[in-house]
Amino acid sequence: MSVNARDRKLEDWYHEVSAGTIKLPRFQRHEAWDRNRIASLMQTVISNLPLGITLVLNVGDEEQFISRYLATAPETNAQVREHLLDGQQRLTAMWRVLNNNYERETYYVYLDEFDDYDGDEERDDKTIYCRNRWRTKGGEQRPLWCDQPAGCFKRGLFPASLLRPG
Repeated sequence: MSVNARDRKLEDWYHEVSAGTIKLPRFQRHEAWDRNRIASLMQTVISNLPLGITLVLNVGDEEQFISRYLATAPETNAQVREHLLDGQQRLTAMWRVLNNNYERETYYVYLDEFDDYDGDEERDDKTIYCRNRWRTKGGEQRPLWCDQPAGCFKRGLFPASLLRPG
C-alpha cells in the first residue's frame, strides 16, 4: 500500500533517516543531484515552502524489497517501517547538507547584513551558498576559513548544518 507523505515536517523526515526506519529499495538509483539543485532545495527549506511530493511504501512486518540506507545515514539495524519510492534525491540532499558531510562542498546560509569581507566572489542574491572544498596532500581540508566560525561569520555565512533538527 502506498502512502502520500507530503505533509510530513522536515524534522519528521530527518528523524526517520536518523533512526534508520526509512530506507531505499535497492532498485532506486544512487544520489545524482548537483550543487545547484541541492542549493535550490535548501532555499526551499529555509523559505518554509513545501519540498514536493514524496511517496513511501509502508513495509509492515516484512520488507518486500532488498533495501539500503540513504547515503551517509547511520546504519542502525532498526526495523524498517517504510521504503522511500519517490523523493530520494530531495531527502538525501537535505540529510547530507544538514549533517555537513559532502566531501567536496560545504553549504551555508548567507546573510548579507553580516558580510564584512571583500576578498571573495559576490554572494548577492544567494541565500544558500555552496563553497567547493579540497584536500591538500597532507589531508588538510581547504579553504581553512570554512571550518572557522569567525571566518564564516565575517563573510556573512552560517553553516547550513545549524538548521539540523534537534
